[in-house]
Amino acid sequence: MPPDDTSPNTHDAPPTPSGSPPDATPGDSPPGATPGSILLELPQERFAPPRRATVDARLVFLTLLRVGDGILLGGAALTAHAVVLDDPTPPPASMLVIAAGVALALHQLNARGGYDLVRLRRLSSQLYRTALAWAVALALLVGLAYSTRNLASLSRPWLVLWAALGLSGLYTGRTISSIS
Repeated sequence: MPPDDTSPNTHDAPPTPSGSPPDATPGDSPPGATPGSILLELPQERFAPPRRATVDARLVFLTLLRVGDGILLGGAALTAHAVVLDDPTPPPASMLVIAAGVALALHQLNARGGYDLVRLRRLSSQLYRTALAWAVALALLVGLAYSTRNLASLSRPWLVLWAALGLSGLYTGRTISSIS
């Protein structure tokens, strides 16, 4: 039987100006809806206005401490090289050893809690951890030089002076950071 042309068919009816279905009343559309839009209702706290970027002072302090430790250890190595070997500019092989030693020391300090703000406030614990990290880093450096058969290129007086200057510099830095 053919459909009756006089019955209302909502599928063929043109959309209303508000974009809502023809059988919906004009008050059914949510506020802010535009024709053809899909309005999702999400929790309001997710769409809070953006805040200005803030700088975390703790993060800046710990970054400066790490950079300072790296510069201090590299400077201690260069100073020890200049004093012991009478050469202000070390050869590239020595620069590689210095870079590896600084990287190992920074890694060990991080692994042993040397950059934890709570532990930085306790000086006695920090000095112990610093000495342990520096000793492990130097032991790893000597082991690395031994395993690559470059132990002869390391001067023992230079290594001892670097260890002493580096440890005293790290202790000074930790003492100052525990005060502030």
